[in-house]
Amino acid sequence: MRGCRRSPGCGQGSVSLKQEEEQRWKEEWISVAQVEPWKPSWERGKSDEPSEPAGGRTAVSCAEIAASQQPSLRRSMPHSHKPRHDQFRAGGRHKSNTQRRIWRPKFSPKQSLAQTDAIKPLSDVDAASETNTAATTSLHTEAICHETFSQDGDVQSEQCCSETPDDVSCARRPSCDDCVGQILTLLRNESAKLLPLREELFSRVRDAAAAALPSFERMALVGSVALTIDVPSSDVDAVVFTQHPVDVIQALNDMGAVLRQKEPHLRVQVIDRARVPIIMVSTGDGMASLDLSVNRKLPDEHVSWFQSLHIFQEEQDFVVDYLRCVKYWHSRRQIPGTKEGGYPILAWILFAVQRLQAFLAQEELIASHCGRLLAALDHFFQSLVWPADTHVSMCGSSGEYMGSRIWPFPCILDPVAPDVGSANLIHEIPLATEILYADEFLRARDLVDKATSGDGNAFHRLFERESSTLLQTSPFSGDTRKGSGAYGCAAFVLKRRKIWLVEVLSVSKMREKWTAPFLHRCDSQTELQGCLLSVDSTGAVQRFPELRQRLAFSPRDFVACAQLDCISPQALSVCLTKGDLRRWQDLQKLQHLIQ
Repeated sequence: MRGCRRSPGCGQGSVSLKQEEEQRWKEEWISVAQVEPWKPSWERGKSDEPSEPAGGRTAVSCAEIAASQQPSLRRSMPHSHKPRHDQFRAGGRHKSNTQRRIWRPKFSPKQSLAQTDAIKPLSDVDAASETNTAATTSLHTEAICHETFSQDGDVQSEQCCSETPDDVSCARRPSCDDCVGQILTLLRNESAKLLPLREELFSRVRDAAAAALPSFERMALVGSVALTIDVPSSDVDAVVFTQHPVDVIQALNDMGAVLRQKEPHLRVQVIDRARVPIIMVSTGDGMASLDLSVNRKLPDEHVSWFQSLHIFQEEQDFVVDYLRCVKYWHSRRQIPGTKEGGYPILAWILFAVQRLQAFLAQEELIASHCGRLLAALDHFFQSLVWPADTHVSMCGSSGEYMGSRIWPFPCILDPVAPDVGSANLIHEIPLATEILYADEFLRARDLVDKATSGDGNAFHRLFERESSTLLQTSPFSGDTRKGSGAYGCAAFVLKRRKIWLVEVLSVSKMREKWTAPFLHRCDSQTELQGCLLSVDSTGAVQRFPELRQRLAFSPRDFVACAQLDCISPQALSVCLTKGDLRRWQDLQKLQHLIQ
């Protein structure tokens, strides 16, 4: 009689409890089939009932049959399963399976179901109907956490039918503490891995300096490596001191000659035309590099000044991690530095220390190290005020700010400079560079704000490396002849108080005595020729018509490079990358502040 509906009043006296339970179970399946979009298993074909092996496992239903559940799973119903009688006795009512099953170790009949993670025992049939939703959520949560979906299932639909568990959410979106910890671990591990190589390079250069300079006194380690706030891209900075004044250029050349003779595997370059002449020494693979200057007291005094700060002495680990993150952001985002015409990294570090001192003075109690670090970075990136800002408070009086409406950066003074007139580290920079600084700072402010709100992935995006901010002296020249679609180097340019996307074609005029492989951002003598490009809302790029496609500009007008991705090789269609499209849209908003 299995599989048949019993007629009312037919053989009721001879029906056992087991048959009543089986009949009730079948009626529930039929009621489900009337409201669910799929077909029941008995209409799809016959299937053998699974027999439970000795010492086997018990199948527990992972979803409810309530018609109020959200979208269908679009998957076939599981094969019919004969219910175990201890389930009926414990729960008072069997919960039918409309989604899929969770397989659990077989429990002892003496063990209460309340001690398992499956479903709670119900006192009576009415209580069972009221708690269907809670039981379904519990089972489905475990199904998502501990089981693998079948290949023919609709994972997205199944996840919609229950609440998303916390651990699954963390798997898709890591917590902020996890992401901050990953970045800190990366920086510490990279620093520890490079430390032996840097020490070996420092030792060899010191030996060469002692051999080349008769009046050699000592060689001091300075910069970020000395303060242990170095990042993977950091160079080792050092200063050699002599007992008597020496000719700096001659001393550098003498040390270079000794290094080339004793250490032929090292790459040695003397830069004698820079504002501060140095000798650059790097390993053959470029993993470690050292910049050496002669008889410069300020870098050595900077290290002593930082180490004498109260926050450095009291919370060195926290300060080191904080400054490492700022320096890593500066390095990964390729923020223009001194050699390119931007602010020196010392100005950024001093500004960060100033903001950290203000943060610690008003800090609220934060339990975790990573959470505290994230709050300090948020305070740092919230410290500048733009005309459109209404919720950010100005740090200091307006007289402390020498920046424009585009880039309201404060005046940073060197704390160890003997001459007050030369203590200012902030110099005038082109408006195009100000716009780049503002764009990067506002982007970082937005991402750190999202990270503090719980989006851990936003902290990772803070350090994403995008297109270069360095304009080479010999950019790849595209071919703009008729019938050719090859694109060359693209760049964002500020010309006539408007942002343009330009394909850099050539350098028509070079600044006299300029030999560096890149162009200086304050250079107004060099002239470049470019082809104007149009950008639509999707990032697709096309050349302007022939009559107005040319644009002449100088390095002062250069904002940043842009990378073009090929959409269709056959049609020679290109578009901006996702990061550069974001930058293009943000630059369009910033240009309204100067119009």
